[in-house]
Parts: sequence; structure tokens; C-alpha cells
Amino acid sequence: MGSLYRRSDKSHHLLLPTTIIGRAEDATIRSDPGNTAVSRQQFLIRWEYEGWKIQLLSHRSSTWLNGRRLKHTDLILLQADDRLAMGDPEVDLVVHNVEPPELGAAHRGSGERRLSGAQGLQLPGLILRQTPEEGWQIERPESVEKLDLSSLQSPEECIRLGEWDIGIANFGLITKVHSPSLEQLHLVLLPLHNLESVRLILRSDNWEVDLGHRAEFYPLFILAQARLKGPNGWLETEVLTKQVRDYSWPTVEAYLSRIGSLLTKTGVSDGRSLIESAHKMRRIRLDPSQIHIQPES
Repeated sequence: MGSLYRRSDKSHHLLLPTTIIGRAEDATIRSDPGNTAVSRQQFLIRWEYEGWKIQLLSHRSSTWLNGRRLKHTDLILLQADDRLAMGDPEVDLVVHNVEPPELGAAHRGSGERRLSGAQGLQLPGLILRQTPEEGWQIERPESVEKLDLSSLQSPEECIRLGEWDIGIANFGLITKVHSPSLEQLHLVLLPLHNLESVRLILRSDNWEVDLGHRAEFYPLFILAQARLKGPNGWLETEVLTKQVRDYSWPTVEAYLSRIGSLLTKTGVSDGRSLIESAHKMRRIRLDPSQIHIQPES
């Protein structure tokens, strides 16, 4: 999820699909309201399919990107560690993360939670999917329509879609619900027939998050199989890499790290501890009774 780091107060700020920065009271990220060298709406950062882009909103005051003063016609793709300054060249904002926004859905009746994955956000009878040409769309068997995320102007807002509330997963939609620790968590893994990707569902009492299909869940699936085969369940990194087939160890290691980060985003307090390590050995920390592998229906 895209984010900015503010040097002046050492704070982190997550980016909405359309984020306005300035000193206005209703700005998504508000600068010092007393600094009149900054406009009420200085610039915006918005998500497009290829990444986060910055565009000026004010002609009156200046904005610098990596020491270069931006022009009003600029529409620039941001990179991690890019430096931003407003009003004067002194840097205050740094681009911390450029990952895409993740959508979350909460069912208003049951409280079930779901997160978008590689195949989009799957809900009964429809899929929310992002395309290069049209952005986020609502795909139904009989129709396709645009999903306008620009209406999400604050962390508390969501879009109602039938019985589901749709919002940015890193904000209140997912993280404000009471979510479990690893001791309370059950992993449900549903591999596709060709094993190119695996679907992961997290469950505990009165709590569920469907993380969809992702390539990085395949190494987790291999570790889960090993954990179910015996009380030990440890795999050497070389063995794990061979079983994952086409991936190198650095790729497998990065995938396992992302899984821990993803669990943390859903609110699992110790999610980064899911994968245990010891002397180039890896295993899932959960007991076998908490791991469930079943075919995709």
C-alpha cells in the first residue's frame, strides 16, 4: 500500500486512491495549517494502473520532487524514496512505499471480510478487477461497470455494493475489526488444479478474511503440506526451493516475507511470525490442527 513518511513529526501516512496534500482542513494529508507558503490544496497523488502519480493543484506555491521544481503540466510516476517539498525546497515528505491499494469488503450481515488478490476481489456473483485501460471495474456475468474509488476521500468512507461495504483494506474496513493472534488462527489453503496459485482464507471465531489467489501462497502451501505430514514439519531452504519448482530462493524468501506482511495488514497481531526459521530451515508456526488444505470448488 502506498505511503508517505513525514520527517517533521516522523509520521507515516497511507495513500488513498486519490490523496490531496495541502493545508486545507479537509485535505487527505494536511500540512502545517499556519504555513501560508503552502496552498490549501498543493498537489494530489492518485493511483493509476502503472503506479502512483503526482500532479500539481496550485499555481501559487511551489512543489519540488527530488530537488526539481514541478511544472503544472507534470504528471510524474513516483518511486520509493522520492523526496517531496512544498512552499520551499526543504524536504518534508518522502515516498515510503509504492505498492498498489488493496480493496477490502465487509458483509454488513455476517461481518465476513475479504481482501483483493491477484484475481481481484471476488464476491458472490461478481468480481472487482483492475485493468490498465479502465481502472477498477465491477464484472458481473451480464455486465461490466466502472468502480469509482475517487469517492473514498477519508479512511472511514466506503462504497456500498449490495450487502457488501467496499473500502481500502489498510484502513478501518479490515483493521478495526477484532482480529486474532496466530494461536487463534486457522489457515485454509485451496490450491488450483495446476498449482500455479493458491487461495488462502484466514479464519477464527466470528472472523474471516479471504485473501484470494496469489503466487506467493504456493511456498506457504508446500510448508503446510510438510507440517501436516509429521510433528516436525521443517523443510530445508534448498528442499523448499526445489519443491516450489521455477522459483529461486531469493524469490521464495521474498514471498514468505510478503505473507507475513499481508497477515499483519489484516490485523493478525503476530502475523509476521507465521513462518519460523532455524539454521536454514523453515516451517509454519501453527499446529497441524490449524492448517486445512482442501480442493478449490
